[in-house]
Formats: sequence, structure tokens, C-alpha cells
Amino acid sequence: MASRYENMQPVKTSFRPGILYGRDLRTPPEGVIRFTFHQMSEKDRWDTLASEYLKDVTLWWMILDANPEILDPFDIRPGQVIRLPYVLA
Repeated sequence: MASRYENMQPVKTSFRPGILYGRDLRTPPEGVIRFTFHQMSEKDRWDTLASEYLKDVTLWWMILDANPEILDPFDIRPGQVIRLPYVLA
């Protein structure tokens, strides 16, 4: 099976020319994006939060994009409050 990235053209960015960042390829769903807040618990994971709030488990990256101050997505403590985006269609 071929890689889905096999035929991609290099993306130039103004931040670091020649380096491709994931956000350069991300396009949020259509609609107006709003935010709500969520207090993290021990059982929370990015994919389950995306499933619950965005109705699509693959949109976990939108939650991380909405919280740029989180440098390590695995270093989340119970009680920490994060922003959760939601889309108004």
C-alpha cells in the first residue's frame, strides 16, 4: 500500500522555510468556531473529547490548536481547564 504522502509537494513556510508543520495542512470544518471550557479528569483523552464535543474522533487536533499553551499533550493534569472548540454550522 502506498503512502498518502507519497505525491505531496513540499510546503514552504515563513516560520522555517522547508519545514512542514501539521497545522499548515489543517483546515477546520466549515462554520463559525466558538469555545467552551472543560476541566480535565484522569479519564479524559484528546480523542474522546473530540468525539464528545466535536462529534468526530479525528478532530482531536482542533482541541490542541485551541490550546497553544499546552506544549506537551501528554502532560495534562486533572483539574486543568482547557478550551474546547465547537462549530456552529
